[in-house]
Amino acid sequence: MSYPDDLEWNQPGVEPTQAKKDEGWKPEEKPPAEYFNWFFNRTSQAVKYLKGESEKSIDDDRIGNRTISDTVTATAGAGSLTNLLSKLGNMIKQITGKSAWYTAPATTLEAANTHINATSGAHTASAISSVATGDVAATNVQAAIAELASEKAALSSFDYSTEITATDWNTLIKNGKYYVIGASALAINGPLPAGDANHIFYLNVINGTSTRTNYVSQHATSAVTGNIYTRKNQGGTWSAWKEIPTTDTSFTKSSTTPTNRDLNNFTIADSYWHFDTGSGAVLNTPYGTLANASGQVGMVRNHGGSSARIVQYFDLYYSSGNANPLTAWRRTYNGDSGTWSAWQQVATANMITDYGIGTYNSGVHTADLLDKSGLYYCNNTGGALPGGISDCTILHNAYDGNHATQLAIEYNSSTTPRMWFRTKKSGVWNPWKQIATTDETTVAATAYDSAHLFSGNGYQKLSNGLILQWGRYVNTVGNATIAVTLPITFPNAFLVPSATLRGSNYYTGNSSCYADIISSSQIRLTIDEDSAGPSSDIFYFAIGY
Repeated sequence: MSYPDDLEWNQPGVEPTQAKKDEGWKPEEKPPAEYFNWFFNRTSQAVKYLKGESEKSIDDDRIGNRTISDTVTATAGAGSLTNLLSKLGNMIKQITGKSAWYTAPATTLEAANTHINATSGAHTASAISSVATGDVAATNVQAAIAELASEKAALSSFDYSTEITATDWNTLIKNGKYYVIGASALAINGPLPAGDANHIFYLNVINGTSTRTNYVSQHATSAVTGNIYTRKNQGGTWSAWKEIPTTDTSFTKSSTTPTNRDLNNFTIADSYWHFDTGSGAVLNTPYGTLANASGQVGMVRNHGGSSARIVQYFDLYYSSGNANPLTAWRRTYNGDSGTWSAWQQVATANMITDYGIGTYNSGVHTADLLDKSGLYYCNNTGGALPGGISDCTILHNAYDGNHATQLAIEYNSSTTPRMWFRTKKSGVWNPWKQIATTDETTVAATAYDSAHLFSGNGYQKLSNGLILQWGRYVNTVGNATIAVTLPITFPNAFLVPSATLRGSNYYTGNSSCYADIISSSQIRLTIDEDSAGPSSDIFYFAIGY
């Protein structure tokens, strides 16, 4: 479609009013020239616009340059050309995994698809050796997966349902459950000697590393006796088999008497030795040497994972000498230095020891001379007991020779026994202090105080429930009747109110004040002052419970 070029009208004219536009021309009305100029100018401009629009086409010049921002998250819906292109750029960046949408990808989708579907040669051995060196012999991932799947299937068969005949237990190093049977299974490195009748085992193998050769533990349970054995491979070296103690196999009796019957030479782990001095003296016991034929019968027990670390226990079954057959002892052995610790007595509930366990020491003691922790019976030797009592039981707790505490309980009393305590500091005993009980009339000095507030307006609650309250009203109005709130509310009853004028502030004439009860929380104060004097403050006091 073409448009004429001769419709140009450049005089802008004057735009008619809106009223004239709405009303239009009337008959015989002569329009102003400026209105015609406005109309022709607008018509010329409209024609030019329509002519230009018809000649437009979508090309680069008309679209102009656009910048893509690949940080715009792709979402559904319409948008400007730049917005839509930015969303596409963001999707391309996510697909390629690159930092910008225009960066070339590491591979194409077609190449990735070919790689995924490859059945051989997809990866070299170096790509997997860093993860499992020595475990997988395959040279590519597909072959490695197949190898591991085969191995998994083999391990899953070790569920005690498949019999394994092993000539060397050191070869059973992969994780799994094995049912080991047959005499040949014990031929080499088994828990029991070859030919032992108890040769059927359930074996658990736990492998701690990917190498599967240098850090392994084996746990074998005899299917015949139920005995349990264990050992480990650490750094390529297998330890000896050890039997795990149970309630009926906790200790193995030693078949060898200690050299010279000396307990310092008895270093067999997890074993015990019965002795009888009728067969010879026993050396280095808690009682020193038990002489030959001294009538001592007992047992020594060793606890420990090896002969280098032992806890040794000593017990007497029977003693015809001075040794107490009810007393147990223990000590430890350090194989690195070859030394034994000193024997220590094992405390029991019925023992009388330096530490006050069990019943009190029935000997007569002097309180001031006690130097070891314990429970003692004491008399008033030297006047050391409190309260004029003749005897008592004393719980003595000593920190050292110069510092201690004592609790004394009256021993012979027809009424409630009394109690005292005292402390010893730097070797000097402080005076005894009696401990008050509910049966005594003497109470501690602070027993009356249930609660208090010590201030200009305060209160004191006594332990029997009585409450005393006080305060000061600052008078600024002269003659008045005022309701004053007490510091606290009397929970039961307001008994007595009282009031007095402040001494340094009232006039010496006929001034006076009164107090009355309003409620359990308020007091009424009335002041009647002589007009010749200044205003006086009021002190009040209230009693209740």
